[in-house]
Amino acid sequence: MIFFFGLNGSNGGSGANLEFALRIKTGGLSYLAVPAAEDFIMYLRLPKSDFSETDVINIVQTNTSIFGATGTMLFQGIFDLGDPTYLYAGLALNAASGMNLSSLNAGTNAWSFAFTISFTPAKTAAQYNQLRVIDQTNNTYISTIFGTPTFTALLMSGVNQLTGSAFVVLPVDLLTFSGYKDGTRNQLRWSTASELNNRGFEVQRSMDGINYTTIAFVNSLAPGGYSTSKLDYAYTDNNVTGSRQFYRLRQVDFDGRSKLSNIVLLKSDKPTIITLDGMFPNPAVSVVNMLIASPAKDRVLMTLVDMSGRTVLQRQLNV
Repeated sequence: MIFFFGLNGSNGGSGANLEFALRIKTGGLSYLAVPAAEDFIMYLRLPKSDFSETDVINIVQTNTSIFGATGTMLFQGIFDLGDPTYLYAGLALNAASGMNLSSLNAGTNAWSFAFTISFTPAKTAAQYNQLRVIDQTNNTYISTIFGTPTFTALLMSGVNQLTGSAFVVLPVDLLTFSGYKDGTRNQLRWSTASELNNRGFEVQRSMDGINYTTIAFVNSLAPGGYSTSKLDYAYTDNNVTGSRQFYRLRQVDFDGRSKLSNIVLLKSDKPTIITLDGMFPNPAVSVVNMLIASPAKDRVLMTLVDMSGRTVLQRQLNV
């Protein structure tokens, strides 16, 4: 099961689309022995900060043949199950004969079917990127509520076919990317929450923040480029010149597609004033990390305000 976050032209005007698709996994998993799936339901996890119980999910089926003449995917609603952080939504198959999976092709790993979803009211691309499919990683709370392990299911002969490594996020879910000065060297660190088809990362450096040069390539730690668990990466830049270095990652898939990370700035010149040099991840839901530079040990007051200027949080920090 593949879930695309924020691809396909996400924007606040149209509500943006997210694409879900089922395909034969590389390596030969075949559904031909049991061509009809009797049931399918997809659960979504939505941050309460950006979604509401009154939101409506719109579904557009781009390949209806797999559902049969009367089959369709139906929006089941968005529900507050008592989780302080997330709401939960369901999309379910409504087809008397299930889904006909006979067209799946293990030889070509071809797409079987796809549909897109959007929201009313419309959401931004950043909001769409916070959506998660309820799988074996994102199902702790909802499983507690139902009293049994609960996640998106495609049932064939009563067996869920969407388990284990079938759940992945495209192309790479980058959790953090940061760095620090280590004498004459720069240390870079980053982590991924999940990976699919990931060949690895180009480490790119710039002296001006505009023109970047690839200085190294770090191979994916995921077997075959696939992972649904957290992976930690590190790179040491031993050839540092100048007083400031800008870094970014270019994540590269096996099929040549790529994606750029946020930019990390490392400075060797001593700061003369307290400055905020960076924040990650961005966007953030519940936790954000701040990089603060100070000419000396000090205490600062951090104030978090919302869009209307109202103070949400204040905290004393040692720097």
